[in-house]
Amino acid sequence: MPEAHGAPAELRAVGVSVRITAGQYTRPVDLRASPGERVIIEAKGGAVLSRLLRTLAGLRPAEFGTVERVGGPLAYVFTEGGLFAGAPLSESVRIPLLFAGLPLERMDASFRRFGIGHLAGARPSAVGPEARRLAQLARAHALGARLLFVEEPTAQLSSSGLELVTDWLEERRADGVLVVAGRQDGAVPTGETRVRLDATPGESFIEDDP
Repeated sequence: MPEAHGAPAELRAVGVSVRITAGQYTRPVDLRASPGERVIIEAKGGAVLSRLLRTLAGLRPAEFGTVERVGGPLAYVFTEGGLFAGAPLSESVRIPLLFAGLPLERMDASFRRFGIGHLAGARPSAVGPEARRLAQLARAHALGARLLFVEEPTAQLSSSGLELVTDWLEERRADGVLVVAGRQDGAVPTGETRVRLDATPGESFIEDDP
């Protein structure tokens, strides 16, 4: 089974605020997360949730505040997309592995881990949303990400898929992976730190679970 590799990851955010609508922004978020921690970002609006997650991951610039990521590698799992549209699912894992200098055997093991080995040769358009979602998770698994961002982990999953992903997230956490997950439906197990971000100006706060 591919294991996490690289330096343990940390995430620090100071005064990060994202846009809600033109001229309206959330209250600034300050966050510090360590290896093995799980941060749950909750929001009523999917667009606001996505903006904050992608800002923390460095996929979009911070409009306000600063973000620092230490360690890695990093992987990001989108609610939809995130795969090479015109190529087999396997290419969305194989090519990142080549760039990372990791053995391609990690790809096969990761597809098997998520039960989609038989779909590796199919294009994203030929499979359902659950398979596309699992292929993204297989990529993160193959890369051995130390810092993992997941948009709505329970989205587009069957009951068996939900169990699979929940178990995998727990395994990542036990392996010292820092997981930052966004949710709207409340089905993700609670982590040590929650960031609640309402889609209204100035409504965000952080609380630690007891």
